[in-house]
Amino acid sequence: MEKYFKNKFYASLIAIFTCFLWGTAIPMIKSTYEIMNISSTEDKIFLAGIRFFLAGILVIVYKLIFDREEKTNFKKLDYKFLFFIALTQVTIQYMAYYIGLSNTAGVKSSIIQGFNSIITVVVASLVFKDDKMNKEKLLAIIFGVLAILIANLSGKGIDFSFSLNGEGLVFVSMICGSLGTIIMRKFGQDKNSYIVSIFQFIIGSSILIILSKIFGAKIYFNKLGLILVLYGAFVSATAFLLWYLLLKYQKASNVGIFKLFIPVFGSMLSVIFLNEKYTLNLIISLFLTIVSTLLVNIKKGKTY
Repeated sequence: MEKYFKNKFYASLIAIFTCFLWGTAIPMIKSTYEIMNISSTEDKIFLAGIRFFLAGILVIVYKLIFDREEKTNFKKLDYKFLFFIALTQVTIQYMAYYIGLSNTAGVKSSIIQGFNSIITVVVASLVFKDDKMNKEKLLAIIFGVLAILIANLSGKGIDFSFSLNGEGLVFVSMICGSLGTIIMRKFGQDKNSYIVSIFQFIIGSSILIILSKIFGAKIYFNKLGLILVLYGAFVSATAFLLWYLLLKYQKASNVGIFKLFIPVFGSMLSVIFLNEKYTLNLIISLFLTIVSTLLVNIKKGKTY
């Protein structure tokens, strides 16, 4: 399976699939709120905790199936690194995301997330010697920003409305996601992606659950709500694991730029499942996103 993550073409397909999964999370979360009648902050945090705890269990199953031969020496694990990843990638990121998403439109939330890829490309060029900024990446950033702005364009112009508990928290979530990509690329290449994902989900979700229960969280699951939470667990377990495996074999900017697909997928799925407004701008945004992604993955006239 390692050969697919090393191959540029297959890695690109895996990255797009991963971003599609993350794109489905926006309508999934909003639909869960509505179906289960969740409105309080503590209940939203508790819901996130349950989702990611189940994701941790699912990654354990993945490891037993796909990675059973590699034995884990728990004495040699870097627990400081694992705790930091759990805190940034799950606890802080999704506490901010679940609250912020409920206070802003699904289309707009997905667009804000698109800046994750831009930040990742810029920071990676500053951190990694083999991932420097070049004219292709600069053009990709320009096209990426245009894609994000055009997707957010309305008849009255670009919607720059901003609230701290809505767009502000989604932005905080986005920063955590970008930071996680850089940290994993720099310090996580020698670590087992399954183990990182398991600890990330179990530790991060446990903190969310404990905090929410302290503030009185109480949720009653109905059948459809439970199905959506289980799907959310599948999305998290699968997407994060694939993303970490990609980062072991590919440059952070080459992988990170694919996150531009998240706002496109998220916007389109919000239109389909949340009945949010569909516009020609989304098609233009998708085209610019594809151009931006290709630019980052072109070297010496060869796409790879």
